[in-house]
Amino acid sequence: MIFAVAGAAIGYVAVHPYTMFVYSLMHPHQSEALLSRWRWSALLDTAMSTFQPAMLPMALSFIITGGFVGLLAGVAAERKRKLDAIALESEKRRVAMETLHALMVTLSHYLLNANTIIGGMVRHCKRIESSKETLDSLAVIQSQAKKIDTVIGALQKVTELETTRYTAEGETLMIDVAKEIEEELRMAEEGPKGPV
Repeated sequence: MIFAVAGAAIGYVAVHPYTMFVYSLMHPHQSEALLSRWRWSALLDTAMSTFQPAMLPMALSFIITGGFVGLLAGVAAERKRKLDAIALESEKRRVAMETLHALMVTLSHYLLNANTIIGGMVRHCKRIESSKETLDSLAVIQSQAKKIDTVIGALQKVTELETTRYTAEGETLMIDVAKEIEEELRMAEEGPKGPV
């Protein structure tokens, strides 16, 4: 709307007087008078004549045209602003995904290696220990190790970043992969049961 009003104002205040001045130069009797006494007052008289009530119909055409051009410029500027915002958001998401993937390579390396050792130790302890209490504890360790594998697997498959609040009252965000993790856990539970 601001562009339309500005366009209408420019059409009335600048383009209309300029057009009248050029028009007066094209007519010999008026241009001779202007050129013979090339003075600011003659230019000002020509410009001011465009604001007389008799010139209102012509002025309206410049106001409407200027407003329309201003409106088009405003629409183009708003469209460009939106496209720039979309491009910026897309770039931010791309950088975030690249960062996540680089982080996942590092985490996968260390956590999965640690999980392999934990799994080996659990299997070793199960072979040498027979107490129910210890075996139950080892089963819990094995189950939690599977969850770590599942979380790493789900994070490796993330193709779009969505976040959620870590706690209801806090501002800290975490990557929202709950659905992916639940699906991976369900598939792990349904799949073959075996050592870590």
